[in-house]
Parts: sequence; structure tokens; C-alpha cells
Amino acid sequence: MRPSTNIETGVRWGELIASRPRHVDFLRRTITVEETIVEVSKRDSPTGGRMIVKPYPKNDESRTLHVSQDLLDTLAARIAHLGLGRDDLLFPSREITCGNPLPRGTLTTRFWRPAHTKAGID
Repeated sequence: MRPSTNIETGVRWGELIASRPRHVDFLRRTITVEETIVEVSKRDSPTGGRMIVKPYPKNDESRTLHVSQDLLDTLAARIAHLGLGRDDLLFPSREITCGNPLPRGTLTTRFWRPAHTKAGID
């Protein structure tokens, strides 16, 4: 995963982990934010799962973001490397096709903190 994806796009954690290949338009150089994932306790979950996919992001409206060619190239390589289908998660908890959503804590410890360290940010 590329930690700067959410920095470049400004998406929130739930929007980032809900991203799928079908949301990426390589010709128009855009990503559409159509869904978000909310992490809840199993006790409070209506489905019994910790991750709930909601069909709308912030403000109940989808939005389209223009992104760099560098980011698109990175996403294309990721999709090809993992063999992702159009409805698979771009950032699953394990680097596999049909993976589960990436928990917030895992994103922080596996990607965000190492990116801070590498960048020299405390």
C-alpha cells in the first residue's frame, strides 16, 4: 500500500479502505468516492461484523477526485499484482484478492507510522 494515497486525495480512512478498482477511472485520471467503511464493535454491529460498508461517504454524496498519474500507475500495478477484480478492495487487511477491510489500527501501525519514520516526522 502507498501511505500517501490518502494524503494526495484527502480521503478519510473509511473511504480509503472502501476503495475498489471500479472506483478508479484511468482515462479521466480520477477516483470516485462512493462508499465508506465504518468500524464498530461486534456488540453494536447490526450485521455482527466489525466492518460495515455504507453506500455513501461524507455528506451522503459521492465525489470525484482528480489524482496524479504517479498514483494511478501505483494503483494499476497494485491491481495487477494482487489480481484484483473490479469489486475487490484495493487495500484489504491481507495482500490477497477478496480480502477483508483493513482495520484502522493496522493501517496506522503497518503503514502510517513507518511512513512517518521514513519521512523523518515524529
